[in-house]
Amino acid sequence: MGQRDFIIGNVTNVVDKDTFRIAVTRVGRNNRDHYNAEEEIVISTLKSSEIVQLIGEHPKPLLEKMLMNREVMCLIFTREAKGQIKADVFIV
Repeated sequence: MGQRDFIIGNVTNVVDKDTFRIAVTRVGRNNRDHYNAEEEIVISTLKSSEIVQLIGEHPKPLLEKMLMNREVMCLIFTREAKGQIKADVFIV
């Protein structure tokens, strides 16, 4: 497996326990795929300097507190059939 694509941007909306929307501000120079100005991200793992790692689903209010209006980097696994992106998420 080669280098994974990544996108960086600001969280604009928390949809549910493991999904949020991002306004994409930067994309990896060597990304293999195209990414839209707005993307919906499904969290595989969530990492930040305040927490080591959270895996799986989280209560929506917790995700809103952690992510709203924050910049995140999404290290992409795949784009799902509904157009959502599954990714490891890092709070920048």
